[in-house]
Amino acid sequence: MLYEYISSNYKAGEPIFFSDLLNDSNNKYSLSKGLNALVSENKINKFEDGIYYLPKKTLLKDFLMSSELVAKYKYISNDKEIYGYYSGLYLANKLGITSQVPSIIEIVTNRTNSSQRIVDIKNHRFYIKPSKVEINKDNVYVIQLLDLLKDIEKYDEYPTNYIRDRIKKYVHIYGIKKTDIEKYVTFFPIGIYKNFYDLRLYDVFA
Repeated sequence: MLYEYISSNYKAGEPIFFSDLLNDSNNKYSLSKGLNALVSENKINKFEDGIYYLPKKTLLKDFLMSSELVAKYKYISNDKEIYGYYSGLYLANKLGITSQVPSIIEIVTNRTNSSQRIVDIKNHRFYIKPSKVEINKDNVYVIQLLDLLKDIEKYDEYPTNYIRDRIKKYVHIYGIKKTDIEKYVTFFPIGIYKNFYDLRLYDVFA
């Protein structure tokens, strides 16, 4: 019955979290016993304690789950809903406004009840921070942009015009409007207004 539930609700190669499987019909002991049996029968694979996945074949070899994929599903999105985003140096690098590569990936998420902390997922470390605003699919790109802009002065290896153009491209891709910015900007430090001014961003938004 446990395998039928997993195979019906999860895709191959998708993280399965022990905590998500707990419900009124099972307890930790019985669930752990059932999952261990499925691992022994090679019906599911164990990534690490509390994290499993259905086997997935690739063209050349068996699929091996990555720490980054686990972190994405746990803290950012399960492809059905959005509850977090990448932040800090990792985001700046992805947007092309810095060539620096972070040693720890920073994530802001709804899915943490504690203050900011370091989380180890197998052989990788993630810096997890709670969001000041409830993140969802309608506001995630606005909040992510504001988060970036609050610390934009840290990324000064490229000319201001270049950084402005990269941000302008981001704004246009995600259709961010000035009213979107005004709705959430007050949740961020007041210094963000200076960064807007320095980058001449107000005429970027529709």
